[in-house]
Amino acid sequence: MIAIVLVPEFKYKKVNAIKNIELIKKYKNSLLYDTWGALINNLSWMIVPILMNYYYGSYAAGQYSIGLRVIQLPISIIGSSIGQVFIKTASEKKSQKQLYDYAKGISFKLLKYTLPFGILMLVFGKWIFSFTFGTQWERSGVYVQILAPWAVLWFISSPISSIYIIMQKQNISFFTSSLNLITRILSLYIGYRFKSDILGLVLFMISGLLVSGISIFLCFIISKKNDTDNSLSPSKN
Repeated sequence: MIAIVLVPEFKYKKVNAIKNIELIKKYKNSLLYDTWGALINNLSWMIVPILMNYYYGSYAAGQYSIGLRVIQLPISIIGSSIGQVFIKTASEKKSQKQLYDYAKGISFKLLKYTLPFGILMLVFGKWIFSFTFGTQWERSGVYVQILAPWAVLWFISSPISSIYIIMQKQNISFFTSSLNLITRILSLYIGYRFKSDILGLVLFMISGLLVSGISIFLCFIISKKNDTDNSLSPSKN
């Protein structure tokens, strides 16, 4: 009787162990890269005002901080709601082999929503800040003018980058986050060496455009590969 009870129990444990190993292999990128990727991403945001203060002084750091908040506020409100819908719908589009078209369509919609705001800040940022907050924040408006093009592309890349999670490509997200951190540090350091906060932020903006552009491009490649890969088709056994 003991043998009859133990043998099925042993088989059950063995099957569970195999399933657990398969799950670990399937989601290994989540285990390896998610925590470190999130840490690096947060650090890339936190380190900028710290470096601004260290390289250019507290005045520049304060002007940057208020400018960034003004840029992020409307973008974050729209972006967070779109991001929540995107990750749910994109998971469905993945199995339907329509992920690429969906990602491309959302990207154009995001561009349409945020481009007018970006152009407004690019052209009139200095005067808007001076009129709204006072002349003491005019420098912040100048910073916003510089950062406006990057803000538009960042707004698009933020929800689209959910494709890395959906497709279990967190290793690529880790790479882009690391590149983002490194280029931000280098940009501000170069500005410091040339004694110019404007140069530092211009380089910050350019590097941000490149990293966000690379991230969007890679998301498109990954989604297109999903749609054209017959081995992943639901109808295929």
